[in-house]
Amino acid sequence: WSDALAITYVGAKLIEDNFGYKVQPLQAEPGVIYASLQSGKADLYSNSYMQGMGPLKGDYQGGQADYVKKVADFIKVVGVSEGPMTQGLAVPEYVDIKSIAELNDQADKFPKAQAFLTKFRIPNDELAKIMGWIDGGMKPEDAAAKWIGEMKGKGMIEPWLA
Repeated sequence: WSDALAITYVGAKLIEDNFGYKVQPLQAEPGVIYASLQSGKADLYSNSYMQGMGPLKGDYQGGQADYVKKVADFIKVVGVSEGPMTQGLAVPEYVDIKSIAELNDQADKFPKAQAFLTKFRIPNDELAKIMGWIDGGMKPEDAAAKWIGEMKGKGMIEPWLA
């Protein structure tokens, strides 16, 4: 899905360039992704698909809700990147905890990334532009860099990073 590639690579580039985290985007089927989140092998799924805004409150319906319900104790929905669809955050391997309940005690290790993900949302018309570039043969990371370059200074990206 080119929208998933667009969201993933724009988010990855902004996180790497602005917060200093190393991001390694991977493509996999939803079952593998959610199992990886649960086991701590993955930290973020940037394109989980569920209905409406309910997932921000723990109400998982439609789309990939069945997967999310199975791993709900291991992930946290932190924002809406397009939508209304949601993203999930799991406890990274480098944090020595076993559940989301323990996550608040470790918040100082990754506050900027979580704050970014809470605000990160690409409007549909802008997402369509990035998707068009990807569908036209541009590498996702190049499409992300091009879009970010075009949007810098226009007031969209800066609030995500503040």
